[in-house]
Amino acid sequence: MKNFIYGVLTILFLSTAVTVQSQDEISSYEMSYFNDSGNSKKSIQATEPNDKGLSTFYIYTSPLEGKHVSLIISSKDLEQFKIAINSIKEIYTNWSQTAKENGIVDLDKEIDFQKTKQTSAFYSSKWFFTTPIQLRARFKILSNGDHVLIIQNKYKLVSSSNEFINNKGFLIVFNSVEEIDNFLNQLNIELVYSHYENKDSKEDLFKQ
Repeated sequence: MKNFIYGVLTILFLSTAVTVQSQDEISSYEMSYFNDSGNSKKSIQATEPNDKGLSTFYIYTSPLEGKHVSLIISSKDLEQFKIAINSIKEIYTNWSQTAKENGIVDLDKEIDFQKTKQTSAFYSSKWFFTTPIQLRARFKILSNGDHVLIIQNKYKLVSSSNEFINNKGFLIVFNSVEEIDNFLNQLNIELVYSHYENKDSKEDLFKQ
C-alpha cells in the first residue's frame, strides 16, 4: 500500500513539473497571391524566451491539407533560415528580370535552397508535430503574368508520434521582393523580447 501511494505521489509530482510552452502572436506577413481566398494574412507566433534568451517561432502558412500548417524554427536557427531566404530572393529577382527582358511568359523552375533546420506542425482533429523537414523553392510565372517565389515542404509531413499520420504540407508564396522583405523583417527576436516585456509589464500592474 505504501509503495502504491508513493507511486501515485511520484506521478503527481512529475505531472506538475511538466511545463507546457505556449506562444503569442508577435507579428504577421502578407501573401497577396491568396487575396481572392481571403487568406493573404498569416500569423507569426513565438514562445516566451527562456533563461538563455531562446524562443521558438511558429510561422503560419497556406495549408495544402487540413486547417493549419505552421513552420517551426528555433531562434538559434533563425539567422541561417533568413540567409537562405535572402539567397533565393536574389535568384528570384534576377530570374524575374531576365524573364521580362526576354519575353518569357511560361516558366516553373526549381531554385536551390540551402539546408536549414526546421520542423512543422499540422492541424486536423488536433495538432501533430513533425520530424525535421526539408524545404524547396520554385520560381514560377503565372498565367496572369505575375512572377512568384514559392517555398514549400520537399516531402510530405510526418507526425513524430505516429509515422502513419501525415500531411501534404504547405505553401508560402510571394509575388514581390517587398513581400519577401516584409516577411524577413517580421522574423526578428527583438520583436519577441519587446512583446513579452510589454506583456509582463501590464500583468505586473494587476498583481494580487
